[in-house]
Amino acid sequence: VIETVLVRFPAEMATELEQEVWRLSNEAFADIVIRKRLDQNGLRAGVIYGELPALIRQQLDKTATKQKTNALEHAGLAADVDNRMRRLQCRAGRPKELLVKPELPEPLTIVSTRDGQHLSGETFERPAILLELRVIPHGDGSATVSLVPQVQHGDHRQMFVHSDLGTRPEMRRGLQTWSELKMSAKLTAGQILVVSSSTPSKALGNAFFVSKTAENSEERVLLLVRLAESQLDDLFAPEIVAQAQAMAER
Repeated sequence: VIETVLVRFPAEMATELEQEVWRLSNEAFADIVIRKRLDQNGLRAGVIYGELPALIRQQLDKTATKQKTNALEHAGLAADVDNRMRRLQCRAGRPKELLVKPELPEPLTIVSTRDGQHLSGETFERPAILLELRVIPHGDGSATVSLVPQVQHGDHRQMFVHSDLGTRPEMRRGLQTWSELKMSAKLTAGQILVVSSSTPSKALGNAFFVSKTAENSEERVLLLVRLAESQLDDLFAPEIVAQAQAMAER
């Protein structure tokens, strides 16, 4: 079971986020190559092993109050990022969509680098910003949580989808995936993977984690992905754990 929430912070709190959130996060969960590639694309990720930083708790409390008293916040219309908490049941290795920004009305140009050497820019019509989430459970109650940046765009069109049950036609929008920026962290229950933009914001980080409010101001966004529990246990069902891991790693 995974819990996720997007936490919005005023842009002027970037320094406080650096001091009170990233200082308490372990960014070395990923190897140096991935960390460098994320930084080149304006992304930053870390794991919080202990207590949630006070700055995040305070902002979550403020958000909960606003959602009760502010009509735009309650309806999820105060910004282009919806900051309501979600609780997801994840099947081993099966993808789930974490929506960061629903379909935007204006075209969006994103500059990125896949190899760290060459920059490319692409413009997406009616883009929806999301992260593909996959969870691989382990027999000790931990799980490897992976996130891959994606953008859905354009009109729906017929595509052929392949699965264990065969090939079937589906109506889907175009999909751009940055698999080179996959973030994977092994978490135990209660631990949190946090993802946001670097400072100053740029490239994918700016597109994914800088929000525009209804008042046309900018906010910095943090994604929190918490492992609430894993339902597999080697002690009782080692063959089920092995099957789930094999399926997830296909």
